[in-house]
Amino acid sequence: MSVLVDKNTKLLVQGITGKEGSFHANGCK
Repeated sequence: MSVLVDKNTKLLVQGITGKEGSFHANGCK
């Protein structure tokens, strides 16, 4: 995975809480 995507993913995960955050984190991995 590219560094840019990784950074954007972390920002999204930090901004989102609960099931949505976990879903996006697992989806990217």
